[in-house]
Amino acid sequence: MKAQFRYLFYFIGLALLFTTCKKETVNTDNEPFTPPEITPPAYSFSRFDANGLLMSKKISVSYYDPLNGLIETVSKEAEARFKYSAFDTFYSDAGAVTCQGKGLSLQNNKTYLLSGSSANTLAFPDSFVIWNVAGNNVTGIANFILSTSDGMPEYKGVYNNSIPSDISRANGVKIPLGANIVGADSVFITLTSGTKSISKTVGGMDSYCEFSNTELNSLPASAVKSALLQIAPVKFDVTLAGGQKMYFANQNSYSKYITIQ
Repeated sequence: MKAQFRYLFYFIGLALLFTTCKKETVNTDNEPFTPPEITPPAYSFSRFDANGLLMSKKISVSYYDPLNGLIETVSKEAEARFKYSAFDTFYSDAGAVTCQGKGLSLQNNKTYLLSGSSANTLAFPDSFVIWNVAGNNVTGIANFILSTSDGMPEYKGVYNNSIPSDISRANGVKIPLGANIVGADSVFITLTSGTKSISKTVGGMDSYCEFSNTELNSLPASAVKSALLQIAPVKFDVTLAGGQKMYFANQNSYSKYITIQ
């Protein structure tokens, strides 16, 4: 009987030891992907040969989540800046400025900006982005109301999955444009890895934008899905408003987290 008790306690001890030492393996395969905190390249269309630039912007950042598929965050902005003479190196107060009926704030450097939650309610339809500038007699900026006839340009490569997710520095890369670009005069493309970036500007009708292996070698390799590829199509008009030359631009910026090897 004592031997039986000894064997019983022996097996109970083994069971307790096994239970105590066993570690639960956590399955992380289906956990949502959290992208790193990287600010998309702050590219903005610009011109220096005019009295003003008024620009509406839509900014999209995409990453792939294994549970939910493609995740996209979208923000909007409206920017404006004015000069008395085309090649002035400083900006001028132009009075109250609105885009789609929403007021832009005058910044310390005399540029105008609408961003954040207020800007995210901006409606950018297929056409007729309306600007209203009160003007300022002191600084010589005329008052005008102008509706652009062009809508926001588009890049479809993120949604149809033709944009690359992995780029080899050794082989170079061709970023597909062509039919993916809708309603753009020009396209700005940039690759960012760590603190390094390379960029190019191509025409809105170009079939692709190519970065050679030599160009890509200036970038460091990235961790998985921690580099950024940005494609920013731009549509712009130039016209006289109150006798002054003004540019009106719509810019749509698409950034996707990728891997650079």
